[in-house]
Amino acid sequence: MEYIKDLIIAIGGGTTALIALLTIFKALFMKFFERVIDTAFEKNIEKYKNVLTRSTTAFEILLDKELDFYTNSDPLFAEVIVLVQDLVYYSSSDDKMDYEFQRKNYKQCFLRYCELIKEIKEKTLVHQVYLPRTIFMECSNIVSQMQEGLQHWKLVADVVFNLSTEKIDTIKSNELSDNILRQIALAETLIKARLTTLSNIN
Repeated sequence: MEYIKDLIIAIGGGTTALIALLTIFKALFMKFFERVIDTAFEKNIEKYKNVLTRSTTAFEILLDKELDFYTNSDPLFAEVIVLVQDLVYYSSSDDKMDYEFQRKNYKQCFLRYCELIKEIKEKTLVHQVYLPRTIFMECSNIVSQMQEGLQHWKLVADVVFNLSTEKIDTIKSNELSDNILRQIALAETLIKARLTTLSNIN
């Protein structure tokens, strides 16, 4: 306060001097205030950039995991499509088919069928947290459909290898095959829609 009084006296006192003094202080205060705002703004911008960078990195990681599942599951689904049709074919009672040829190929198909159940299940479960729920459920249903048919294909194997005298239920074979093919088609449709959505994200 003494400093202000002395300054007013030095300037000449009175209202004019006070206004001049306040004008000076106002200008100094505004510069200080602007500097504070600029500093705070820069800090906020930097903080926002850091948050945005972390969010972008996290999104990229999640997206990479999701795309990894689509890339690796697609050839497995394609293999199942061929495999279930081959199981139906090699389980047919075609007199023109060489018996040893039938047994050899049915065995290969059946063993690979069992392996694919495990592979698709593992990939689906490992990527569960990265997949949309609908896609995860439909891919899980593929595994369920394949597991449900496992007992039937085992019974067919017993007949093919003369371990059973029962007649092969071809209607059941075709039904199981069709169910799996429909389930794969549904999952693939959802995956395609999801990829289309992701490709439209700017």
